[in-house]
Amino acid sequence: MVSKLPRTRTSGDGGLIPVISMIMATVVLFSCVTIRHATHATHRGDYYDHIRWAQEMATTGIPRLPHCLYHQLVIVVRTLIPFELFDLIRPGLAISLARHSFTIAGVLVPMLCYVILSLLLYDRAQRELSGLVAQTRQVVSALLAVSLMLVAPVNLFTVFEHRLYLGYIGINVYHNPTVLLLKALALPLFWIVSDHLTVEVKPITTLFIAALTAITTMAKPNYTMCLVPALAVWSLWRLWQKKNVNGRFVIYGVLAPALLTLAYQYWIAFSSDQSGGGILFAPLLAMGHYASAARLGAMFLGSILFPLGTSILYPELRKEQRLVLAWLTFLVGSFMAYFLAEDKYELSALNLVWGAQVALFILFVEVTFFVMRSISFLPHPNQRSKVSKRTVVSLLLFGLHLISGLAWYMAEVIWPRQWW
Repeated sequence: MVSKLPRTRTSGDGGLIPVISMIMATVVLFSCVTIRHATHATHRGDYYDHIRWAQEMATTGIPRLPHCLYHQLVIVVRTLIPFELFDLIRPGLAISLARHSFTIAGVLVPMLCYVILSLLLYDRAQRELSGLVAQTRQVVSALLAVSLMLVAPVNLFTVFEHRLYLGYIGINVYHNPTVLLLKALALPLFWIVSDHLTVEVKPITTLFIAALTAITTMAKPNYTMCLVPALAVWSLWRLWQKKNVNGRFVIYGVLAPALLTLAYQYWIAFSSDQSGGGILFAPLLAMGHYASAARLGAMFLGSILFPLGTSILYPELRKEQRLVLAWLTFLVGSFMAYFLAEDKYELSALNLVWGAQVALFILFVEVTFFVMRSISFLPHPNQRSKVSKRTVVSLLLFGLHLISGLAWYMAEVIWPRQWW
């Protein structure tokens, strides 16, 4: 059955209170960490650079990076902010705020992404957990949405080293605005693509998904770089098994727009100046900056403890089309993170890890919904104890990621970039 585009349900399910509460929690939680990173005086990072590049783009009209969607959105949001109205509050306030207009817009764009992401997760949870009663479903959906935006690798064994991020595959990071924009686009792209792989699709739908693929790639190319080979492998495997694949949709809706956009970005990034550069096959050259091979293996397992453990506990999970594609995409991203490197940029920047991070976030979402479905759709009363044992273990694993995520969140709010 083909899923429709996400649409938040409010009427008939108990009102707007759970949705409004979730949005308020999202704004409060993530505005704190976003503002800290965007305005921190001593630890200037990705926000500072991207906001500055947006300001340059507004002046020159020339993008600094081939993935310039965030910068374009900052320029648009800044234009739409009615700064003159702030003089009604206090004379001269408009001029004072206008001096920081790009920073304000640079914070508003990711905050909008956070809200959109929470609504997407809430709506999907509402539909996935339809076996629960309405009020319970709403509360659980809201809690799941916020929790999924907080989970992190199980980093409790390195917390005393102030090491919560580098060496792991991050699930939710707060210092880079472009990866947050990518997540808000990649998640619906994955859902829509995975729902249309084996069914007939109207040409207008294919055109829409092709546009979404190109826009997602323009936000940041890393996830598309993982999805394209994963989708190709999945399609070839289905064809080898003589199972149905909507080839036209795969080619024209995803592969063609993705490859064209990636080719353009690669040319801009590596061939349009004198520095040249490219992608190298260099196992552990980039990730090895932060830990030994043995320790990287342990940190990798800590990053995927919940989806890996749940996949072992639930053999039926491995038969679901969406989950298989999510795993394939993450594995491709992991290969890029650990075995490839860029020879144009500083290796310690880990620019090829972003795809694995976003793919792992989507894998977490899919595995979480699978576990919650196992709770809300118990097939027979006599199977309750068997299912609940697996479910308890899975929820405990998820809890470890959530506790680690709360520690990571607090560290990034109080000491930005100092517990990496």
